[in-house]
Amino acid sequence: MRLKESLPLILWILCMSTGCVHKAPLSTQMSAEQLEVRLEAEASKIRSIKGQARLKIDSPQQKGVLEVLVAAQLPDAIHLELLDGLGRPVRIFVSKAGRFELWDIEKNVFYRGLATQRNLERFLPLYFSPQELVLVLLGAAPRLAATRVEFPGNTQEEGRFISLELKGEKGLQRLRVHTENFRVEESEVWGDNQVYKLAFASFIRLGAKGFFPEKRVLEVSSSQLFLELSYTDYSLEPLLEDKLFTLVLPQGIRRVEVEEAIDWEGEGRSTEGKGLGP
Repeated sequence: MRLKESLPLILWILCMSTGCVHKAPLSTQMSAEQLEVRLEAEASKIRSIKGQARLKIDSPQQKGVLEVLVAAQLPDAIHLELLDGLGRPVRIFVSKAGRFELWDIEKNVFYRGLATQRNLERFLPLYFSPQELVLVLLGAAPRLAATRVEFPGNTQEEGRFISLELKGEKGLQRLRVHTENFRVEESEVWGDNQVYKLAFASFIRLGAKGFFPEKRVLEVSSSQLFLELSYTDYSLEPLLEDKLFTLVLPQGIRRVEVEEAIDWEGEGRSTEGKGLGP
């Protein structure tokens, strides 16, 4: 065989030996439904976290940088503490199994009620239900209930990323997925009651646990809200005791029961008033 004729074969052998074989696009290897399943599998590898984070907030109501103590565990357990400049808690929020408790230490008021997005916003304008917030704290994007999952248009891979669309009765969500670690780096939602952009960054490799983003950014243009949460010290997969998600209060705190009824449209209507007793 002459050299000119054998050159393609030689190049192919060299590529095989050095790992430079061209891979087919992800969209031709995996269906949209299979990609969604893979995203769920990767996200579920991390089920709990405990640590400290820095929260930057920019909204019409509040601006600044806050320190936050965080503990969260799937599916819906949360413990959050806002700290003042001296590291003392000024507001503590806990939630588990559909109930929440909020101790506003500055106002000397304790709230208790259903674990809903509206009641979570008594703590901070975090824009998620407690169940969704757990996912965000663990580095995963909450997903709309979808009746159709697809690659938008004739989408192909753009470098290391690909787009995935989820369409359902409640709206549309577009995910930007990293094709090497199968983690969502950006989520945009256009829903009946939600329009926001959520991004994850500063990914670190965890070996068998995959990848974890140390930073997440939320933007809600309709309310001019910008939030950036960056972990500064944390441990993954810690054992979290149940007592972490229940508040023990000193005497002399005003207690308020927060009732919230959910109508058929999914809209919350909250009322306050009933004292809880000591």
